[in-house]
Amino acid sequence: AGLYWSRSPHIRADYTPTCGYDYNQSHKPVREQDEVVGHAVRAMDLYSGMADVAAEFGDEELRTACDRLWNNLTSKRMYITGGIGSSRYNEGFTEDYDLPNVTAYAETCAAVSLVFWAHRMLQFECDGRYADVMERVLYNGALSGVSLDGEKFFYENPLASSGGIHHHHRRAWYECPCCPPNIMRLIASLGNYVYSQSETDAIVHLYVGGSASLHVAGQTVGLRMDTRYPWDGKVIITVEPETPASFGLKLRIPAWCHQFSLRV
Repeated sequence: AGLYWSRSPHIRADYTPTCGYDYNQSHKPVREQDEVVGHAVRAMDLYSGMADVAAEFGDEELRTACDRLWNNLTSKRMYITGGIGSSRYNEGFTEDYDLPNVTAYAETCAAVSLVFWAHRMLQFECDGRYADVMERVLYNGALSGVSLDGEKFFYENPLASSGGIHHHHRRAWYECPCCPPNIMRLIASLGNYVYSQSETDAIVHLYVGGSASLHVAGQTVGLRMDTRYPWDGKVIITVEPETPASFGLKLRIPAWCHQFSLRV
């Protein structure tokens, strides 16, 4: 593992292939890329790796590339549901604003991988726009990939369908069964995305009922959240430090929320 980390910044980031394939994002060095292209799942996994390497080595050039790609995706190549990858042909991206409803591919795996990338971007900067995308995908683009009983799945998630017998329906399994385990591992790891911490702050990114223990201000701080969100916007957060202490509690204000109130 140590050898991989010591060499990884020099493997992909500075490698220029001769084939020029957009499909696997090897058309140019990653530091120079400014548009999300190719297979959507491969792209999200690559960008997650870029973010990890940038964070590990303090690589600002790679971080800047992640910012460019993030802005291109979220402003021009993402559905309102947080679904990504509009084309069945390459299971991925085409051109800016090419986001058809009926023929949308929007693979479940791609939505899951977008949550992973958004979470990594959130580690760079405590900016609500990353958590906004996580929330959008969790409640829409990814959640649509599984039935209420958890036994059937969508591989692709079009935004419009006639619903007829020969049209789009969830299935129990697929010949390429990547989406069912991916959506399950996302749900199983949901707790990883709700909170984060720093030396001085406890941070709430998503409003989900439950409890957590964070390490803030040199001690363990318990947080309990009670809410019916998103059906009800009321959120009650109980803070339980081991001993009296001074620290910050940061709460995300969702981008769609135009009015909020806070009571202590």
